[in-house]
Amino acid sequence: MLEKVYQKSFEELLIEFVLKPNTMNQTKFTLTENDRTRLVKGYNDKNELMPNFKRTLWGGISGLHSTTTDLVKYMKLQLNPSNSIVKESHKKLYKEGSDFWEGYHWYIIENDHQLMYRHHGGIYGMQNWFVIFPKQNIGISILTNTSFNETGEILEKVVGNLYNDMQAKK
Repeated sequence: MLEKVYQKSFEELLIEFVLKPNTMNQTKFTLTENDRTRLVKGYNDKNELMPNFKRTLWGGISGLHSTTTDLVKYMKLQLNPSNSIVKESHKKLYKEGSDFWEGYHWYIIENDHQLMYRHHGGIYGMQNWFVIFPKQNIGISILTNTSFNETGEILEKVVGNLYNDMQAKK
């Protein structure tokens, strides 16, 4: 839909509105040969090496490669409440049961003491649990290069433990 409105590809829009303004110079869809040599290798539940993901027609939902430095820049962006793109991306769009809302690619969980924007994803032996706590100005991202059935649950617990430890030290 964005491509039709702006008459630009999703990649061009991402570069223009997210990557360039936030100096995320190491985040891209299309990798050079040199970039490919820097990719982390992922492993499955049998400790078998998995292939690196190659871009497909999935567009915006996969195939975007980044560094941890750029991931921290993205985290800082998501913690900026004055940014109009961030405000829009944090809108509650659909209530999912009684537990959480869905936003623009975020699960939004809110209770009396906490507001959390959460995203989890992974492919071919990689996973990332990415969480923003805007009221506390905290962002946590846990990356792993192994993937099995319980990996998401483990990453979620690690994020929860880190958050609780940070709050206890205040």
